Amino acid sequence: MVTTLPTVAYEALRDAFIVKTSGVRALSVSIFDTCYHQYSDNFQFPSITFYFLGGPILTLASHGFLIPVDGVETICFAFAPSASELSIIGNVQQAGIQISIDEARGYVGFGPNVC
Repeated sequence: MVTTLPTVAYEALRDAFIVKTSGVRALSVSIFDTCYHQYSDNFQFPSITFYFLGGPILTLASHGFLIPVDGVETICFAFAPSASELSIIGNVQQAGIQISIDEARGYVGFGPNVC
């Protein structure tokens, strides 16, 4: 599973990520259109934080948004555009995040997955 966002949101996130990332771009791999050679000189990338309406904040560590794709040197931005307006947060790279939902109170929270 891959974290997907509506196309407009995905493109805005991807474009901001590209602007703040230094490194040598690599060819796209499968559904991942933003890839880099991880061993390029001075490879740096921004942090990613989602701010949700009502206050919850989700900050992803780099292992939560960069995925190795060839086992050697290529890493890709682990997000993709959604074919619908549905957003899915939670992929193999983000397995350490626990999402708590309290529908009665309209609350969503995030924390470490302790399983």
